Amino acid sequence: MLTARFDGGCVKNPGGHAACACVIQHGAAEVYRHSRYLGFGPEQSNNVAEFHGIKAILEWYIAAKTKQPILIRGDSQIVIFRMQGRYPKPAAGLCARVARECIELRNQIPENQISFQWQRRAHNDVCDSMCDLLIEAAMSSATMLAADVEVRA
Repeated sequence: MLTARFDGGCVKNPGGHAACACVIQHGAAEVYRHSRYLGFGPEQSNNVAEFHGIKAILEWYIAAKTKQPILIRGDSQIVIFRMQGRYPKPAAGLCARVARECIELRNQIPENQISFQWQRRAHNDVCDSMCDLLIEAAMSSATMLAADVEVRA
């Protein structure tokens, strides 16, 4: 069985710098690791970033054409419960589009091959750190660019 973890973050939330990350393992062996800076601005939030993290897992799983079952764990109840079908209404707000994309991807995978489990944040330190590094780098770059503009002005 494959196990996957994902995370997403946004500093300041909403409207700040956002990033997502995921790790997929087969037993103790890591088979996929992904992290991505999502951008900065009013369209970013923690929930948007979390959905992008699980989206990366779903896209990898479909592209890999594996038939191995996968258990996806995350510390976002909103994302996990949405993927489990526990929310009857469509997602709304900033994350509505990416949530719909995730549901569409999930629906391409047979139900007996995929499951979702909420976990506490403490059990997701690898993906959390991956997000933090990208956000910190983006914030440092933005600060340096702002300082550069001030010096040239």
